[in-house]
Amino acid sequence: MRSILSIAMIALTAVAGVSAHGYMSRPFCRGCEKAAMQVDDLKSPNFRGICRGEPAGKVTNVSGGSLTLGFTITAPHVGNCKVFLLDKNLGNAIQIGERMDCAAPGKVADWSLNLPSSASGSKVVRWTWDACHVSPCEKYEQCADINIIGGGSGGGGNNGGNDNDDGEAPAKPTKSKTPTRPTKTKGSSRPTKTSAPKDDASTGPTSAPAPAPGGSCTHGAFTCSGSRIGICNFGQWSWISCSGSTKCTNQGSNYYCA
Repeated sequence: MRSILSIAMIALTAVAGVSAHGYMSRPFCRGCEKAAMQVDDLKSPNFRGICRGEPAGKVTNVSGGSLTLGFTITAPHVGNCKVFLLDKNLGNAIQIGERMDCAAPGKVADWSLNLPSSASGSKVVRWTWDACHVSPCEKYEQCADINIIGGGSGGGGNNGGNDNDDGEAPAKPTKSKTPTRPTKTKGSSRPTKTSAPKDDASTGPTSAPAPAPGGSCTHGAFTCSGSRIGICNFGQWSWISCSGSTKCTNQGSNYYCA
């Protein structure tokens, strides 16, 4: 009986050790809501397929052409890490980063990656970690749903080391030429400004400047000008103001206040 109990305790200890390693916590991962109540399900080795079998989750907006990953590692181990960018249906995987020992003792840090220039819209980031403190290595992974705004920067990410440099070369400043001033022509006349007719508070037809150049119009024509209906009376516009906050409306040959 005592030997059976000892074996059971050893098995429980082994499971606890395996389930306490770590996970990608930024961007907010698929299943990250379990961190407050079922964290071991996030930190244990993956036996459930791509993205740990987790459904799509919270979407993080990403802009500027780069992405930064953050990690919660409670038991760091040596081993290789890779990052992939996938379509939202988990197809068309593109590797965008690789780093040895991203979760090793003393080397856990944020990881900045460049996104492909062609990447935009809804994507899935997949992080994998081979923890090789045992043989065969234990497989860990997380996925995060992101929305790429404005496209990527075209780089392949920071593949080695523990610095946060994203590898982008600084853009060269562009020189702006001073615009040339237009030459003045002597004797040219300045264009005259035509101001819009002012609203008339009266309810009956009144004489007002015509909206057409020169002030002429065709007798019997109608037009709209804000809250007024214009009627052409022998070459001159007369105006009827709409009541209250209504405005002149035109549908085909119909003009009315609404």
